[in-house]
Amino acid sequence: MKVLKIFLGLILVVLLLLAVGGYFLAKNLNGLVERAVEDFGSQVTETQVELGAADITLDMNQGRGELQNLTIANPKGFSNANLLTVGKVALAIEPKSVLKDVIVIDEITLSGVNILAEHTGVADTNLQALLNNIQSQAGTSSEPEATEETGGKEVLLAVKKIDFADNSMSLKSEKLGNYDLKIPSFTVTDLGSAENGLTPEQLAAAAIKPLLDRAKRQVEEKVQDGIEDKAKEKLMEHLDDDQKEKLEGLKSLLKGKD
Repeated sequence: MKVLKIFLGLILVVLLLLAVGGYFLAKNLNGLVERAVEDFGSQVTETQVELGAADITLDMNQGRGELQNLTIANPKGFSNANLLTVGKVALAIEPKSVLKDVIVIDEITLSGVNILAEHTGVADTNLQALLNNIQSQAGTSSEPEATEETGGKEVLLAVKKIDFADNSMSLKSEKLGNYDLKIPSFTVTDLGSAENGLTPEQLAAAAIKPLLDRAKRQVEEKVQDGIEDKAKEKLMEHLDDDQKEKLEGLKSLLKGKD
């Protein structure tokens, strides 16, 4: 009986150690993810990247994660506000891939995406400035190197699908005023593969660039429309009533031909 009690006691101690160890592993993993996102993100964008929290669950049966409140600050030369805010990033990871050369992420969903676009001067925008930073960093990327943390090659990643949902954008222009714009939901696929993974820097650049490109196009279209409207207003100011009447008649004639 005494032996049985000792045996059960040892089992309880082992289970307790496993539970405590699992807790600290989870805490450390979340902390590592937070630091990695902030460090690699800041390196790629050449501006401040911050992450509110990370919650990663990883075992042999499932791999999932959730990142909360991801922000990217404006590049130099613009306001102190954040250029990009993402409310939530949900991850689905292939758990067995963490033991291989390339960690495969099945799906990433970004929701609550908000972009602050700033337009200064004639054609300068914070979006183009950030894209320039990303492209300059992508141009300096090299082959994966050994790191002290891993003791081997740098971690490589592949993402099968990224969904950008619930995207909104505010445009602040010194010349044209402020506007609220909408970026339709879209999907990016096949960033790297299980055979040919990307470094964290390469993946960060490949993931964020499609969103910035779409935002930049919308801003350029809005700015162009605004410039044309301003030009029309100036033109109308210099026309007399007779000229305005003739212009309206020409517009009606052209519409009739359509």
